[in-house]
Amino acid sequence: MNLGQIHRPKKEASLPKIISRQEIEKILANTPNLKHKSLLLLIYSAGLRAGEVLNLKWTDINLHGHRIHIKAGKGKKDRCVMLSQSARTLLIQYRKAYPSKEYIFEGQYGGAYSYRSLQQIFKRALKASGIPTG
Repeated sequence: MNLGQIHRPKKEASLPKIISRQEIEKILANTPNLKHKSLLLLIYSAGLRAGEVLNLKWTDINLHGHRIHIKAGKGKKDRCVMLSQSARTLLIQYRKAYPSKEYIFEGQYGGAYSYRSLQQIFKRALKASGIPTG
């Protein structure tokens, strides 16, 4: 029998776990680092994907108009989303504490913050808040 003729069993598709507003509040309350809290709040409040938030630059944020311009998001399309008042306030604090050169969230040595670092921040925040991850 040819290996190309063997059919693999289909993997069951599962929906992602939805995190409630109360759980988000617990996560943010248990994230003391200003950079990490700003990152998580921006993702949640604006409905951003990980790659979208990691590629944001200060020129993409209109603090006075409460808008975020997402460039080349999913499907390589641009879109605008609202910037919540709480995210705006936290971003202003964050900008004063962490002046960056290009990206809003920069890595330790410059450049965009890594996807892996974002994953670790989220996992640590979940653990600290006592939210089950399974």
